[in-house]
Amino acid sequence: MASILRRIKKKEFDGFKDFVRSLETTAHSKRVDIIQAAILEDPIYMIYIFKNMTNPGEVIELVNDSIDVFVKNLPNSMNTLARAFFGTDKIEFIKNEVLPKGLAKDFEEELGLIKELKQSEKEAAGYLMIQTYRSLQEQEFIYGKPWDFPPANVIKEDSTARQEGHVITNFENGQVAAEGDFIKGKREGTWVHYYENGVIMARGNWREGMKEGEWTFWHANGKKKCQGIYREDVKEGNWLYFDRNGMPLKK
Repeated sequence: MASILRRIKKKEFDGFKDFVRSLETTAHSKRVDIIQAAILEDPIYMIYIFKNMTNPGEVIELVNDSIDVFVKNLPNSMNTLARAFFGTDKIEFIKNEVLPKGLAKDFEEELGLIKELKQSEKEAAGYLMIQTYRSLQEQEFIYGKPWDFPPANVIKEDSTARQEGHVITNFENGQVAAEGDFIKGKREGTWVHYYENGVIMARGNWREGMKEGEWTFWHANGKKKCQGIYREDVKEGNWLYFDRNGMPLKK
């Protein structure tokens, strides 16, 4: 995953939007690894990525005023909504405040036909909702949530390439985001990465711009998240994973 953001930043604002849309519809397990790698490259850039990402629950609220347009363009609309929100607390809101009576009845009938649902099927329906929303937003058929782009010096491809020596990067609130050394424009030696709340997010070694050796990651509450070895920027061997309470997980 070396230079994952460099490729994206070449397209600047279009690349930013494409990356947001891609992450929104990427399977959770894969998305976690992509985000983890990208945060280590540029935590400031990724803060803006998170600000712009959406989810099915937010989408259904964003399209509330344009529900007719959204439903018309959402493939197999009532079945898709039923699968996306099956077993959630959004069902009554959708029936009573989003859908007109006729569609609300169809939605309820589709829910009644679902006896069980795999998580992958639920996620697929949610991704289809997000894709439809983003397409309508891009075509300006619905307004949606305005894009919140990072400053030009963050979105540019070479925002870190000119760095040299010991570097400290800060979040907008002044908190240190990352600290370490650049040699010839590449990260080198031990780096420490932080969350906006000041908790250490990750600590490990870089060699010529690639993660190398043992790395440890923490949750935002300070509990250990995972630990293992990188070889030339690729995870190697068995990694240990922990939940937000610090209890071991199987991976």
